[in-house]
Amino acid sequence: RNPVDPSEYVTTDSSGNLYITGVNGSGAARIDQSPFSQFIPQSRDENNAFVPAARWSHNGQYVAFIVAGRKLANDGVWVFSPGRSAPQQLLVDCPSAGFPGCSIVSNPYDPDLWESRALAWSPNNDAILVSVHLNAENRDGLIVLPLGQSYNTRPNVYRYDYGSWSLDGSRILVSGRSVDGHEYVGWINRDGTFSELVFDSEANGLWMGFAHQANG
Repeated sequence: RNPVDPSEYVTTDSSGNLYITGVNGSGAARIDQSPFSQFIPQSRDENNAFVPAARWSHNGQYVAFIVAGRKLANDGVWVFSPGRSAPQQLLVDCPSAGFPGCSIVSNPYDPDLWESRALAWSPNNDAILVSVHLNAENRDGLIVLPLGQSYNTRPNVYRYDYGSWSLDGSRILVSGRSVDGHEYVGWINRDGTFSELVFDSEANGLWMGFAHQANG
């Protein structure tokens, strides 16, 4: 549901087609601009632009979504403003060696393989925190993706299992396994530099993940 307009929704069907709808699916309008086709795919297998995740910005102006068709260089993160601007790719995925997207990224290394899994908008709507799986390393990571990011240059990947925005959007609260494999809860800056240790869960015999900053 659009956080500003409760009568507007973004949704997908079982074939991974993306729609903007009203309440209970009324007035459903399928997005048929690139990376989507004007011809409606009837199954996940034939959908080159299968969408597994979508998220409204907090101001209700933008929708970010992930394409995971596993066929074309369209895979990755896209953003658009419904009724105002066409989808624009911000991040190209490289989920496996030789995948089409790998060859159009200017820095397909460290890591060599990455696959977008989840999205979280910054509180001020200027960037998207992308949770990625690093297939060659069998672990997860984070990418801070600014609006306007050139799709063929992948931002740095921060090797933390989980991340969430600070309330002011200036930092990211990370948890679970960190860069060196140690498990803790801490703050990093948007550029990935370490800011502050909150709790050393591993030293205290605990595993802690999915950490979020409390309101108030």
